[in-house]
Amino acid sequence: MAVRTGNEFLEGLRRRPPTIYLNGERVKDPTTHPATAGIARSIAELYDLQHRRDLVDVMTYRLDDGDGRAGMSFI
Repeated sequence: MAVRTGNEFLEGLRRRPPTIYLNGERVKDPTTHPATAGIARSIAELYDLQHRRDLVDVMTYRLDDGDGRAGMSFI
C-alpha cells in the first residue's frame, strides 16, 4: 500500500467506515464519534509521520519495483 497522509486515512474512514458497535449501537463515523475520534486522530498522526523528511527512512521502505514507498507496517 502506498504511503498516504493522515487526512487521506481519515477520509477513508468517513467514506467506508468499519463495522463498529458500541453499547449495541453502530458507530457511523469513527472520525467524529466521542469514543473513537481520538484513536482515529492518533493513527492519522502516525500516517503523517511517514511524510516527514527526517523520518521517511524510518517510517517507510522502498518498494521492490523501486517505484514508491510503503509504510513499515506492510514489510
